[in-house]
Amino acid sequence: MDIKQYIESGILENYVLGGASSQEIREVECLSSIYPEIKTELSSLQESMENYVQTLAVSPPPEIKNRIMMQIKNTKNIIKPDNTSTLKVDKEQNVNSGTSISKFYKYGLAASVLLLVSLFAYQFKLQDTLNRNNTELAELRDLKELNTDETKSLIESIDKIKQREKLLASSSSNSISLAGTDVSPDSKVRVVWNKSTSEIVIIQDELPSPTAKTQYQLWGLVDGAPVSLGTLDKTELISEVRKISLDKVDAFAITLEKDGGSETPNLEQLYVIGNT
Repeated sequence: MDIKQYIESGILENYVLGGASSQEIREVECLSSIYPEIKTELSSLQESMENYVQTLAVSPPPEIKNRIMMQIKNTKNIIKPDNTSTLKVDKEQNVNSGTSISKFYKYGLAASVLLLVSLFAYQFKLQDTLNRNNTELAELRDLKELNTDETKSLIESIDKIKQREKLLASSSSNSISLAGTDVSPDSKVRVVWNKSTSEIVIIQDELPSPTAKTQYQLWGLVDGAPVSLGTLDKTELISEVRKISLDKVDAFAITLEKDGGSETPNLEQLYVIGNT
């Protein structure tokens, strides 16, 4: 997988902006757990987005708070009883005064609630506008990249990664450890083999980089006879899923061969081997 190409594809930006599909979300979370470079880039994008959103945060206009507090104060003043005047009015005047106070109280309370609702609506509108802008940005990016050769290649790469992750996560898969030989004692390789599907994945935990003229080759030992299972990619530490035509394998081994592989293994360049 070309990690640089994946990072530059825009999928990580879609993920951070919330415009990624459910499939893309699973892919990003899966790949970021496998490749540190993708995880680092994703964390950087998330931090940048948080900083950007902070710059867009809008505080309510100060006059709104002042108006609300003034309205509440006026309301309190309206409903505050005046004992002196109360003693000087008759019963009918008290009833009319109470009705007037009640009306003023209702109007004042309604005005306060209206201002509060306006404040929340103002903030909600800003957030809604930001969300719509992010969605439109993601859609524009999708349209720009649609049907390009690079996108098609990326989709194929992601499909292969999904196949690999399915094999690695399957309970029917067995992990066979290949230990280093005298040629390379520190070398370590794992072969994940699903016998029911005849599929394997090779994970190069520790293996020296081959030269331009050499290449590693995987072998399956069946009744003591080596069977070639193909060469290893020079740049990918985790191979794609590959099919093998062997129902029985006594051991797996990896040798260093000429570039392109050999018909028979060079046992003097046997790097790792492990029984199944």
